[in-house]
Amino acid sequence: MSEEETEQEGTPAAKPKTEKPKSAVDEAKEILEQIQQEKTELAAQRAEFEADKAEHILSGQADAGQAPEQPKEETPQEYAKKVMAGDV
Repeated sequence: MSEEETEQEGTPAAKPKTEKPKSAVDEAKEILEQIQQEKTELAAQRAEFEADKAEHILSGQADAGQAPEQPKEETPQEYAKKVMAGDV
C-alpha cells in the first residue's frame, strides 16, 4: 500500500507505539480486580441458584423421600401362565 492509501483509510503511517512496561505490582492489582469481579458474579449466580433450588423443594417437585416403585415379583403360577401364552 502507498502512503496515500493509508491516509485515505484514516490510519496514520505506521508509528511504533511505545508502551511503558507494567510493573509486577500493577499486574497484580489488575489480576486482583478481575478476581474480585468474578467473585461477585459467582456470588450472585450462587444466590440465584439457591433461590431456585429452594423454590423447587418447597413446590413439592423434589424427589426427596420418594422411593422408586419396585417391580412386582411373579409367582411361579403367573410365570407359567405367561410361558404358556407365549408372552415370555
